[in-house]
Amino acid sequence: PMAGAFLLVMALGAPLLLAAGALSRGTHAALILAYLGCLLTVVAGDAVLFLAAWELMGLAAYVVSAGGHQGAAPRAAYRMAAFLEVGTLALLLALGLMWARAGSPAFAAMAGAAHGGTLVFVLVVIGFGAKLGLLPFHGWYPELYAETPGFVAGLYSGPVWAAAIYG
Repeated sequence: PMAGAFLLVMALGAPLLLAAGALSRGTHAALILAYLGCLLTVVAGDAVLFLAAWELMGLAAYVVSAGGHQGAAPRAAYRMAAFLEVGTLALLLALGLMWARAGSPAFAAMAGAAHGGTLVFVLVVIGFGAKLGLLPFHGWYPELYAETPGFVAGLYSGPVWAAAIYG
């Protein structure tokens, strides 16, 4: 039920894909892949698909943010990618520890196993906090939002943010 609610919220971002017609073909395709990554994070039933979708969302968002822009946008996109990769590494470690304890990458198995305590909690906060732009991981937010078109910022503020909240 919770996944359905988040998918509904993410569906509200679909019109942003239509507004992206002004982007180059490759950048528009990357925007669609970022959106697809958002959707896949919510329906993933195991850590492998979740991390693949999470990385697709982040890398595609980098391509959208850096591609075809002048000025500070590529630098802001690079900063975003650096923060998000730190977050992805933290999630990889957290989910790896949980997988090792559960004996399976399936979230259902992980839910029934011991979670790993404080270390896993801290890694999860770092991982999702980087995507959400929580302190102290917010360094990329203001510059990137100022340098990207409104519909791209809308994708980051809507479906991408919802995927991180869902996680």
